[in-house]
Amino acid sequence: MSGSLQAFCYRIPLRPVVMAGQTLQERSGILLRQQIGSEIFWADAAPLPGFSDETLSDAIDDFHAGPPFQTAALQFAQEMLAFQQMLSVNSDSPVSVSVPINALLTSDSQNPLDSAAELAESSYRSVKLKVGRHSLETDIDLVRTVRNHLRQDQSLRLDANRSWTLSQAIRFGQAISDLSIEYIEEPLADPANLETFFAETRMPYALDETLREISCENLTATFPRAAAFIVKPTLLGSLRPIRQWVSDGRTLVISSAFESGVGIACLAQIAQRFAPTTPCGLDTIRWIKQDVLRNSPTVNYGSLQCDHPLSLRTDLLQELT
Repeated sequence: MSGSLQAFCYRIPLRPVVMAGQTLQERSGILLRQQIGSEIFWADAAPLPGFSDETLSDAIDDFHAGPPFQTAALQFAQEMLAFQQMLSVNSDSPVSVSVPINALLTSDSQNPLDSAAELAESSYRSVKLKVGRHSLETDIDLVRTVRNHLRQDQSLRLDANRSWTLSQAIRFGQAISDLSIEYIEEPLADPANLETFFAETRMPYALDETLREISCENLTATFPRAAAFIVKPTLLGSLRPIRQWVSDGRTLVISSAFESGVGIACLAQIAQRFAPTTPCGLDTIRWIKQDVLRNSPTVNYGSLQCDHPLSLRTDLLQELT
């Protein structure tokens, strides 16, 4: 990859979202810019507080130290620039990208049931509901009610963010065993018991945090019944595992770590390339109150639409020198 590399810091406001026990109301990161000939490529390095191994300060120090980068967010951003360059050289770089997404429904929303009823009238094929933040009884009632609000042809995905013990998760899974659930992400505080959870409940499970804790070569053998891999490239730091899992025949749900519109547009390119028909987890674009893009990705008829080339709000950027 050739061409000079520039970096710009950004900070944008979000609609409040609860993650890792804290309320996130803004998002900060580093945008990498590279010009090759007449083409300009952008990528986003945005460590997610509470989930990334590095902080934004770590990433800034990493950029100043120069490549090869050591932090996952910058490693992915640099690899994303190379990926975009490859698409351009192969004439696969589209004017626009459109990928199906799942709607994100948080249980701490003011009116989650009203939102579910609205989603039933929408074109979304899949809905993701956050659970594990309230009592088991409250979550069981919520899931049952949301499932009954949705259309039968809409799949329901659950995300527990490792909230439960094995006994709690089994109780939850058995209580809603009569419902159609596509999968539940990371129900257990100890993922070593996921296969036992499946054996006791027959509820499909998906891997998220676990993907960053076990080598990609061992995941299939360790979790043979995993229904899907929830892939967040910003946290993984590389596209290599994605290529491996595609080769292994795994179902991939390319997902956001609440990046900026630049980051989400990049993830949409990855989704279109590696998992074009699977609804991906990029509905987080609706949580951005003010984006760094003038042509921010939009959600239409259950799909995310990204127009290229990207048009940046330079007034929201501060160059790193």
